[in-house]
Amino acid sequence: MSKEQAKSIDSCVGPAPFGISKVLKESSNKKVLTEFVLFTISLVFLPCGLFFLSPIFLRKFLPEQSISVVSAVFSVILVNIICGIYVYRAFLQEKGEWQNMGPPSTPISDKLESRKAR
Repeated sequence: MSKEQAKSIDSCVGPAPFGISKVLKESSNKKVLTEFVLFTISLVFLPCGLFFLSPIFLRKFLPEQSISVVSAVFSVILVNIICGIYVYRAFLQEKGEWQNMGPPSTPISDKLESRKAR
């Protein structure tokens, strides 16, 4: 198959956007990228901030030897919480997209039976 034929087959879908500016023209892509950037920034800065700021508060309650370990544990827990929230938000977004699409026009069982008949 030549490149010309491959292009004509894919023409019903349209050319794939190339470059960040073309991808961001769609509002849904902007929303996804914004959410991704916010989670990335929070994944970098919040655990680091917690690691360096928690010893200030932990000095009142813990011995000096265990402050660094407890700060690191808190930071790891925060990373897991942020990742969990990101996955949960992605699940909700995907669920919302499926609800907006509605049921398929033909039941899946009909499609399987029509394939068997061929």
